[in-house]
Amino acid sequence: MSRNAVTETVVVYVERGERLRIISARKATRNERRMYHRESGRSIGR
Repeated sequence: MSRNAVTETVVVYVERGERLRIISARKATRNERRMYHRESGRSIGR
């Protein structure tokens, strides 16, 4: 069984010259998702 789920991810990175180095990646919290959608003008749909 599958749902049309979207997983939003928080990624922390640093720039090393022309490369990006990922420090951390994790699932966004509910508050982070709300803040992102509010700032980007996109609806969460829930």
